Amino acid sequence: MTLVSTIVVLGCSSAPPSPPKQDRPNFVVKDIKGDVLGMSLKDYRHKHPSVDCSTTGKDDTCEDNDTYARFYAVRTAQFFEKRLYSIRYRIEVDDDLLPELEKKYGGNHKEIGSYSLQWDNQQTTIEYTKFDKAMKITFSDNALAAKHSAQQSAPKPTPSRESDM
Repeated sequence: MTLVSTIVVLGCSSAPPSPPKQDRPNFVVKDIKGDVLGMSLKDYRHKHPSVDCSTTGKDDTCEDNDTYARFYAVRTAQFFEKRLYSIRYRIEVDDDLLPELEKKYGGNHKEIGSYSLQWDNQQTTIEYTKFDKAMKITFSDNALAAKHSAQQSAPKPTPSRESDM
């Protein structure tokens, strides 16, 4: 009789069910090894004086050698309108940083391909891609990346010609 009354009492609880526990969905990326998404190209170049940069229209790309975690990496920083919107580390090793990334940013990521995972907190997106003997980690500012994407996909104006009268 006690077991039945316990089940009935537990089943009739008036408290609302608690929401499912999420695994660090609101991670915050303050900086990536001292670089801040949204920082100016001028500040970035001052911080990395030996970096090689190229410009195409409103886009600037800077590349140099660095480290990420405990590995040597090629760092590529992308700027739109002179603001850092994406920073990528390509690491050529037969290792996996996924456990470390999950520890830092949580396990609440989604698959975006066979070998890619993505964390997104509405402000910053982190994309991790594992290759056979390499990996790529990209940090992007969502607002600047969307602005860049919109500018890239906007129709280009066609030059107008005056007609002969």
